[in-house]
Amino acid sequence: MFGLPLETLMLLFGVPAAWVAFTVAFLVLTRSWTRDADESAED
Repeated sequence: MFGLPLETLMLLFGVPAAWVAFTVAFLVLTRSWTRDADESAED
């Protein structure tokens, strides 16, 4: 693609794709977390 070596393409598209996958996984795993600040503010 565009005459670039495979390793360069993997860096250009793999790193952003991995970041997006990490972000999505983080949001999915943490969507049910509750805020600890609300509980500790009552003490």
